[in-house]
Amino acid sequence: MEFDVEFLLGAEIEFLDLYSRRGDAFYFVFDNCLEQIRHFPNSAPIYSHPFHSLLIPKTPFGIFHAIEGKRVFVHAVLDLRMSPERIAESLKSRS
Repeated sequence: MEFDVEFLLGAEIEFLDLYSRRGDAFYFVFDNCLEQIRHFPNSAPIYSHPFHSLLIPKTPFGIFHAIEGKRVFVHAVLDLRMSPERIAESLKSRS
């Protein structure tokens, strides 16, 4: 089954900022991650319920998403070098 993937505004802004700084190579890796999420959203481990976190290969960033029915909402694209407390705070403000 294929899921619809939707970005919340904050996640879209974070992605666009990273893309503008990292270029097309980042875009292609990110797009592959979205394909994985679209087809297998549960393949990413749960970070903190209800959020899954998928590491973007060869980067320190992760895609944080939540599954609701047949839709997946991308809540954040965050630097995983941040403290767990800052990540949790950022996710809490978006739920």
